[in-house]
Amino acid sequence: MDGLTINIRWEYFLGIISALIAIAWYSNGRFTKLETSMEWVIKILNGLKIGLAADEVAPAHSPRKLNARGEKVLSGSGIKEIIDENKSGLLALVKEKNVNNPYDAEQYVLQVVSELKKDTLIIERLKKGAFSVGADIDTVLFVGGIYLRDLIFPELGFFVTDLDKPKTDGSH
Repeated sequence: MDGLTINIRWEYFLGIISALIAIAWYSNGRFTKLETSMEWVIKILNGLKIGLAADEVAPAHSPRKLNARGEKVLSGSGIKEIIDENKSGLLALVKEKNVNNPYDAEQYVLQVVSELKKDTLIIERLKKGAFSVGADIDTVLFVGGIYLRDLIFPELGFFVTDLDKPKTDGSH
């Protein structure tokens, strides 16, 4: 006797295969739910990463101002030129939000600039610029957002120094 032979009727074989397929399908659904439920962790970690990168180029003092590293990213990445070329369109997008205070205005400015990475022509320029200054795209966009904020705040009726003042619309 050199081997082991198992004889299974075809009905039992189909039953075993069906059970294995059912187990695999059920397990896949469970793993998919686990992956979906972990998306919030990924969002939090991305937010922390962006926050840390922001502190590297514009330390968290109110109001944020670009430091030497931020100025280098601004001048060397091409984001300054991108912001200057698109200033009027970006200003219009921020004005659409009907902001009531400088804090919200700053948040909308940063959001509008962050969405520049969705533009297929701009993203290629951002990638090249980010590579040339040794930064990631989100950092370059954050620097561009601070630059745009400083450019358009007067047109929105605010001053950057207003960011130190408490909100007046009752929110915290």
